[in-house]
Order: sequence, then structure tokens, then C-alpha cells
Amino acid sequence: MKFAEKWRIAGVIASEMRFKAFLEANPGNVARMKEDPQKVMRQIKSSGQISAFFTVMIILLLSIMSVATTFASDAVGTPYERMAMGFSLFLILSFVVVFFMNLTSTTGFFTSGAMDLPLTLPMTVKDLEGLAILSFARVLIAPAALIISVFPTITLVIFGPLPALVALVGCATTVALAMHALIYFARWFYVKTHTTDKSRLSGVVRVAASLGLVIGMLSIYSISSYIPTLIEIFGSFSASLGTEGYLMISLLYPFSFGFLAGAAAFGPPAVSLSVWTAVAGCAAYGAAGWVAFRRSGVNLRSVVTGGLPSLDADEDAGEVTLNVRRPMVALARKDLKLATRNIGSAFLFAIPVFLVVVLAPVFQIWEGGARSLTAIMALSYANLFSGLALIGILMFDTQGASIHAGLPISTYLSLRTKSAIASATYIFSMILIALLLTLSNPVSELIPLTAIIQIPAGYAIGLTVGGMLYKYRG
Repeated sequence: MKFAEKWRIAGVIASEMRFKAFLEANPGNVARMKEDPQKVMRQIKSSGQISAFFTVMIILLLSIMSVATTFASDAVGTPYERMAMGFSLFLILSFVVVFFMNLTSTTGFFTSGAMDLPLTLPMTVKDLEGLAILSFARVLIAPAALIISVFPTITLVIFGPLPALVALVGCATTVALAMHALIYFARWFYVKTHTTDKSRLSGVVRVAASLGLVIGMLSIYSISSYIPTLIEIFGSFSASLGTEGYLMISLLYPFSFGFLAGAAAFGPPAVSLSVWTAVAGCAAYGAAGWVAFRRSGVNLRSVVTGGLPSLDADEDAGEVTLNVRRPMVALARKDLKLATRNIGSAFLFAIPVFLVVVLAPVFQIWEGGARSLTAIMALSYANLFSGLALIGILMFDTQGASIHAGLPISTYLSLRTKSAIASATYIFSMILIALLLTLSNPVSELIPLTAIIQIPAGYAIGLTVGGMLYKYRG
């Protein structure tokens, strides 16, 4: 098969991956897909364009800010140290960007079954393996190409060819390591969420992994707010290093590339031995990146060769144990189990953390300590997110609806269950807001208590929002 034909088929498979990943990201998308599939398709296309735009802007911002650290105030280290730390900062954040910005799509590669149709075609195993790799490349090629091209180009224009070569090798190594971690984690997440492991430990792992992923994604979109602080921390850290510290840190990833790039641009530092340790570190990490790239291909080929575990009908055969529970508790357990099966549902339980990320910088702009207006603003945010969370929790019924559709479950019982689940996140949000208000030097000791007094309103908000939705949307 010609490469052009493989590339075209890989594009179709990549589109299916994005489509299934979009449905996995939010249970409500399944219901909307049945109502208006064309609208959902347009949303998928626009979502992909917005994600691509954000990726481009984040990478450009990271590149410019990382290079700009070299020309910062002389009060923070030497130009060599500032460039080394700025370079290392870019590689660290690039790893995070590649990992979290593409995690949903990569998980969709394993969960979508997009390779099922090509497996029925008269193609050799080698062609199918190449098709799987090309399909994944169609998803990851944009951010990887941007990282490998933008930062080295800026380095070439400002510092010359030798630092640009170091930047190219460092960026390629970072992309390879991030891709390996991305594929490995997506495969592991698929195993934990789509197999028959019913242990409580497996459930805890799924919840913890989902929350960690959501928090990481939120951090990516708010990373621009923390770049100046990170630069200052890295600059102060580099200025405080001694001879032993230089030698030790020059062996660590990604500081090896940063130290080598700084030496290529400004000459050897005072501790010249650190250049040779940086060269050794770069060689070792470059080799590790190549091995990681090869291993990534092996993991992708497992989709074709049957290396992924799947649901086995015989495995579920046997006695079925029925435990009698209160209806509300049983519905809550059902919803929580469904919520751990995709990343989008887990976002609803990360709302308290998201509130802290949003409100913490806002609290810093108030001079003279937190006031009643600060508390009112924070509570308004919490109530808004609580209502949005309940809307998402109501969408849980679109998963597994065929199972309980014939059961004598009243609308009010279902609404009470969803409101109780939303109340748990609301209580945690109020506790975090009370802590933030306490740490913000309030003008009165009663101000943090406003969040505690608000806790009973969480259940009422859930019933109100849910009742309105049931009345007008059914």
C-alpha cells in the first residue's frame, strides 16, 4: 500500500479517535448525539480548532518567555544561568503540554475501537501496525511539530546555530519521552477503566488518576499566570548553586540541555566541569528518548496484535451476588462507578480544586485583607460551579440508561441522589473557601464563617437546578 493511501486512511481513523474521545469526555454528549448528530459533529470540529489554537498560543508563549529570561535583570544570576534555567523550564512545561493536551485523544485511541474496521480489511499485520502508528501521528503531529520547530527557530535567530542544535535535540527528546508517557498512561487507564477488575483498589486508582488528569489539564490552561513566578524561582535557584550543586543538577533532565545550551551561547561557566557532565547527560537522555520512541511504536502495535486486555464473556460467568441497599445509596453507587470510567465525568469532582486555582490569585489583589465583598464573590463562584456540576451529574443517566429504564425509579429519587452527590463537592468547596479566606488576613473573624454557613444551601441548589431542568428539558 502506498504511503499516500495509508496517510488518508490514518486521517479517517484519527477522526474516529477524536469523535470517540469527545463522547468519552462528557456523558451528556451521548444523549445530544442521538438528538442532533450534525450539531455534535460541528462541536467536535470547533473544539479541535480551539484546542489547536490554545496549543499554538501556549507553545509560543512558553518559547518567548523562556528565551526572554536570558535578558532579564542582572540581579538574578548570570546570562548563562538565566538561559540554562529558562531553557530547562521550557522543556519541562513542553512535556506537560504534550502530555495533558493530548491525553483525551490518546485515551480515545485505545477506547474507540477505531482499528476494528481496518482489521477486517485484506491488509498485512505490518501494514496494520504502520497504520496504527500513522493514525496516532495524525493526532500528535501538530504540538510535536510546533515544539520541535518554534523554540529551536527562536534560539537560532537570537543565539546562533550551536544553541539551536542543542534546542532541537532537547525538544525532540522531550517530545519522545512525553509521547511514551502519554501512550503508556492512556493504555494503563484503558485497562483500569474498561476491564473487569472490580476491586476497590482499582476503583480508587481510577478516581485518583482521573482527578490528577483533570487537575493537570486545568493547570495547563492557567499556566501563563505562573510563568513569571516559575522564572523567578528558577533564577534564584540557579544563583544559589555551588560547585557541587552545578555538577549534580547538570546531570538531571532537562537541566543537562539547559546547561549545554547556555555554554554554547555564552561560553563555559565558572564551573567548567559541569559542561562535560551536561554533555554526558544530554547523550544519555537522547538515547533514552530514542528508546522511548521505539517503545511507543511497540505499545501502539499492541492495538493491532491483540496485546490489550478486553472484556471476556466467560470471565463474568458464575454466581451473581445481590446486595439489598437503600434505593438512594444504590443509585449513588451506580453514578459514582460510571463517573470513574471517563475523564470528563471526573472533572465534576475536581471543581473544588478548580475553584482554588481560580480564586487564589484573585484574593491577592485585595489590599488590607479579605472583606465581605471577597467572601460574596467567592461564594458566587462556588454556587455557579455547583449548578454546572449538577448539570453534568444529571448526564450520568445517559450511561447505562437501558439498565435501569424499566425499574420503578421516580424522578424525585433520581434528583435527590444527584443533588446529594453534588452536595459532597459543594461542602468541600466551602471548606476550601473558608481556608482561603482565613489565610487572606480577613478584617473580621466572622468572614470565613460565611462559607461554613452556606453549606446547607448546596443541597437546595441541586434540587432547584435539577427541578428546573426536569421541568423544561424532561
